[in-house]
Amino acid sequence: MDEDQLVSQLHSLEIRPDYSWQPSEFLSRVMNFNQSLFNTATLTDGRRKAIIEQHPGIKDMDYQPPDTIPVAARNMKHTQTKQDRSLKRFQYLASGTFRPLDVLALEISTDDSNPNVQRYLRMLADCLLLILNLTSEMTKMRKNIAFQAINPRFSSDSPSSDNNYIMPLDDFQTALAQQTTNLQNVQKASRFGQRAHFTHTNQNNSSHAPQLQQFFRAGPSSQQGGYTNNHNNNRSNFNNPRPNFNNFNKSNTDKKSNNPFRQQQQQQQQQQQ
Repeated sequence: MDEDQLVSQLHSLEIRPDYSWQPSEFLSRVMNFNQSLFNTATLTDGRRKAIIEQHPGIKDMDYQPPDTIPVAARNMKHTQTKQDRSLKRFQYLASGTFRPLDVLALEISTDDSNPNVQRYLRMLADCLLLILNLTSEMTKMRKNIAFQAINPRFSSDSPSSDNNYIMPLDDFQTALAQQTTNLQNVQKASRFGQRAHFTHTNQNNSSHAPQLQQFFRAGPSSQQGGYTNNHNNNRSNFNNPRPNFNNFNKSNTDKKSNNPFRQQQQQQQQQQQ
């Protein structure tokens, strides 16, 4: 049987976008189909352990979720540590579903008298693949937490691998170094763009400087009128606060007056001398 024929004969139901099927009463009771997928009461630790231990695990299969990167764990904030532990707890709970499904796959594969073995195994493989996707998504989220514990701008893009940690330590260090270099290059480029914009702005301002200088008159302020001369005279008078009254009187006496009474007094003073 080729691959295309196997896919088309997975089950006896027709594939339609809106097709649904009604399980029998017996099947609903055995498979607990009448319970909600998200609001069902959780199992106690003892009950869950008893179910898992009824189905032996595969030899050399590690059912325990991996630990986070030690250097990242030391740099995690309290909220990041809680998030990582919660995701690890979910992975641990999800890993319990693999053991019953693995044993079921073994039982189906050994039934040589059943002509539908391949179809059943194919559907069972889809179930396992969906659960693997769930646990891998949790590992991806834990990787992002580990990277962001070092730098909030970092993120994980490395594929999952078989390791005691969420990713190999060497790969983690290599990814950190690469993202650190990329971040530094982005910051340098950003600062260079700011300096270029600042230089361009200064050049534009300097191009307008001659026009602003033409607004003022050339030459010293003493040649431009205004208050400058008076200001200089006031400064000289302030430096010589005692006026020369002799020069003042002499200049007044030497000055010829047009008043006839004043002229007569001046003549009398000259005759007395």
